Amino acid sequence: MSKANAPSLQKNAVMSGLNMGLSLIFPLITLPYVSRVLGVENIGKYNFSNNFVSYFILIATLGVNTYGIRECAKVREDSDKASAFVSQIFSINMVTTFASYLLLFAILFGFESFASYRGCVLIFSSTLLFTGLGVEWVYKAYEQFTYITVRNAVFKLAALGLLFILVHDEGDYLKYAAVTVFATCGSSLLNFIHSRKFCRIRITRHIDWSVHMRPLIILSASAIAVHIYNSSDTLMLGLITNEYYVGLYAISSKIYLMAKSILLALLSVAIPRLSIMISDRKRFGVLVGKIADVMNFFALPLVIGIFLISDEIVCILAGQDYLGASPSLKILSIAIICSMYAWISSECVLIPAGREKESFISTGIAACINIGLNFVLIPLWNVNAAAVTTVIAEGFVMVFCTLKTKGIVNVKFFHKETGKALMGCIGIGVVCVLSKYYISNLFIRTGVAVIGSGFAYAVICFSLKNKMALMIKNKALVMFRR
Repeated sequence: MSKANAPSLQKNAVMSGLNMGLSLIFPLITLPYVSRVLGVENIGKYNFSNNFVSYFILIATLGVNTYGIRECAKVREDSDKASAFVSQIFSINMVTTFASYLLLFAILFGFESFASYRGCVLIFSSTLLFTGLGVEWVYKAYEQFTYITVRNAVFKLAALGLLFILVHDEGDYLKYAAVTVFATCGSSLLNFIHSRKFCRIRITRHIDWSVHMRPLIILSASAIAVHIYNSSDTLMLGLITNEYYVGLYAISSKIYLMAKSILLALLSVAIPRLSIMISDRKRFGVLVGKIADVMNFFALPLVIGIFLISDEIVCILAGQDYLGASPSLKILSIAIICSMYAWISSECVLIPAGREKESFISTGIAACINIGLNFVLIPLWNVNAAAVTTVIAEGFVMVFCTLKTKGIVNVKFFHKETGKALMGCIGIGVVCVLSKYYISNLFIRTGVAVIGSGFAYAVICFSLKNKMALMIKNKALVMFRR
C-alpha cells in the first residue's frame, strides 16, 4: 500500500469510532435485556467464564496483535516480505493456540472448583481458535478500518437477532455465551479468506524464531499482566466472595471497559502510522502530541459524566437490582484517565520505539500490586475493593511509562488546552447536578444530563477557543459543504 493510497488518519478514526460504536450497540442493547432475564447469579457465571477464557486467549495470541501490527506495517508495501512475515507469525500463533487449549482443559477438568462453569467455559474456549484464524492484526496493519467496520456491523446485527430468538429465561445463559462468541468471532473464516487481497497466509516451518520470539514473549507477558489487573478482580471476586458480587462487578466493569473502548477506537488507528514514523522523531512527537490532545478532549468529559450519573447509567442498563454496582463504577471512572495516559505512553511511544521490555516491567509490577491488594481488600470491601485496586494499578503504569518516555518524545498531558477542557467539564457538573435535583423521572433526567452536558461542554470549549473543539468544528463544516 503506497502512501498516496493510505487512508487518512481522520477517516481511519471515524471508521474505527463507528466500528466501536457498532460493537457497543451489542452490549448496550443486550445488557438491559440479559441482566433482567438471566439474573445476577447467571450473569456472574457468564462473566467469570468469559474472563477465565480470556487469559488463555492471551497465551494463544502471544503478543501477536501488537507485534504483528508494528512489524507488518513496516513491510506492507512489499507483498513478498509481508506474506513471509505474516505466515511466520500466523504459524507461531497456531502452535501457541494448541498449547493454550491443552493448558485450559487441564485446569478446567483438573480442579473441581470449576465444575459449575465448565459448560460456559467450553463455549467461550472456541474463541481461542477463531481469534487466531481471524488475523485482525493484518487488517489493522494495512489500515483496513472500513472493511473491519462493515464486517463487524453484519455479524453484530445477526447476533442481535439470535439473542432475542434464543435467550428467554435464566437457563439460557449458555445460549447467550454462544451468541457472544458468534458476534465476536463469526467473521474469522471470512477474514482469513479475504486477507489474500493483501498477502498470502500459510502454515510454514521456516520461522525465524530468534527474531520473533523475544518481542513476542515480552509483549505477551505485558498483555497478560495488563489483563491481570484489568480482569483478575472478577476472577478473585468469584473465588473469594460469591456470584452475586461477581454479577455486580460485571456491570460496573463492563461499563468501564466500554468507555475505554470508545476512546481507544479513536486513538488506536494511529499505531501503524507511528510504527512507520518512529525514525522521524519530530513528526513522531507531533503525532503523539495530537493523540494526547484528542484523548484529553474526549476522556475528561466522559469520566466526569460517568462519575456524576453512575446511578442512572446502572439503573438504565441493568436495573435497580444492580444499583450496588454504582459505587464501584464511580471508582473505575477515575481509572479511565490513568489508563488512557498509560496507553499513550506505552502503546504509542515505548512499543513503536522497540522498548516493550519497559512496558512489560511496568505492567508486571502493576499486576503484582493488583493481586496483592485484592487478597487483602476484597474480603473487607468486596466490589469496591476490586475497583480501587484497578485504579492503583493503572495509576502506577501511567507514572512509570510516562517517566520512561523521556528521551524518546516529550509527552505533555497537561497544558493550556487541557485547562480549557477542564473548564468545560465544570459545565457538565452543573448540568448533571441540576438535573438530579429538579427531574425525578429516570430516563428524562439521564437524557437531559447527557445532552445538556454535551451542549454545555461544547459551548464552553468554543468560547475558550479550545484548539481541538475548533478543529472538529472546521472538519465538520468542510464535510457539510461537500
